[in-house]
Formats: sequence, C-alpha cells, structure tokens
Amino acid sequence: MKNTRCLTAFEVKDGYSTSDAALLDDFLVPALDQAQSYDRSVGFFSSSLIALAPATIADFVLRGGKIRLVCSPHLSATDLAWLGQDAEPPSENDEAIADQLRALASADNLAAALITAMSSLVNDGALEVRFARPTFGTGIFHDKVGVLSDQCDHRLSFVGSANETAAAWSGLGNHEQIETFASWLGTEQDARSARHARQFQELWMGVRRG
Repeated sequence: MKNTRCLTAFEVKDGYSTSDAALLDDFLVPALDQAQSYDRSVGFFSSSLIALAPATIADFVLRGGKIRLVCSPHLSATDLAWLGQDAEPPSENDEAIADQLRALASADNLAAALITAMSSLVNDGALEVRFARPTFGTGIFHDKVGVLSDQCDHRLSFVGSANETAAAWSGLGNHEQIETFASWLGTEQDARSARHARQFQELWMGVRRG
C-alpha cells in the first residue's frame, strides 16, 4: 500500500508521566502521525487541545483519518458554539479543512478559528462526537481511554489520568500519567488493546451497562 503508515514506526514506551515526559510531543503527536483512526472516551474534552497540534491534525485529516469521541456533556462556550451549529452537507475538501487547522497556530481570534475548524471537521465526517451520561447515580461519565489504529492492522491503546484537554496534554497544566498497550508487543498487550477497542465500540453503540 502506497505511503502506508504503521504504528510500529513509533517507538512507544509502556508509560508516560508529565514528571519525565511531554505527553503531547512524546506520545500523542508521534502516535497520530502513524495512525488512521483515533477513538477516545473521556470525562472532559476541549477543542483547545486541537490548537496545540494543528499541523499534526491537518496531516491526519489529509490522510483520511477519523476521530470518534465520547465525552460527558460539560463543555466550554467555544465548544458549545461549534457543536450547536446546524449540520450542513460537507462543502469543504480535506485540503481546505487542513488549511483551517494550520491557521490555528497564528489565529488572532483563536475561539472563532476553532469554531470554524471544528465545525468543518464534523461536517466533513473526520470527527464524530457522542455524549455519555451515567444511567445511575449523580456522577458523570469519566472514562479515560484512547485507541489508535493504523492501516497495518496494529492497535495502540492507552489509559490514565489525562482528559482530552490542553490542560492535560500540554504539560503546562495538570500532572498526568498514562499507560500504553501496543498490539505488536506481545500477546498480553495485544489482548488489552483489543479489550479497550471492544469496550469503546460497545460504548459507541450505546450497549455498555450504565
């Protein structure tokens, strides 16, 4: 397959902590550079994360990459703005959307630029978002799992404290730690990453208990 990217090109460690690593630059960016899909379930999401790595997300979109996000419905005013827009037929091509993402790096009005870029990602189908509420108790949905897959049938999952926010991934906000499981690094890691992928799919379809 021409220009195939495989997660095996990423020398993944078994864990990352903000005490001794940059979670964004040492894990998320190089993983997305090789991935074709990204499934993420979190308690909190903020599109400000996208502004931390606009070139990486732009390249991901140009390769036909897809993101599926499940989170609790606790959002910033900026994210409520782009999620609240009426859906329109896809009118932007991938290159136009990539340009919108790259423009985040130098935007004078970041909130407005994020609303434009995120709306385009949703309308193009590159990003799908679903919200989760517990069916019992008064708490919130608070999973923190990610699953990346490539074109070579490899899987890389991670679990840990990080939400999908700039505060979690930037290294300038929260102290965070994640553990990783790569399908190509042995049967145990393969089994764990497969379980994470299966559980995310069940969550996405709305069939997980609670």
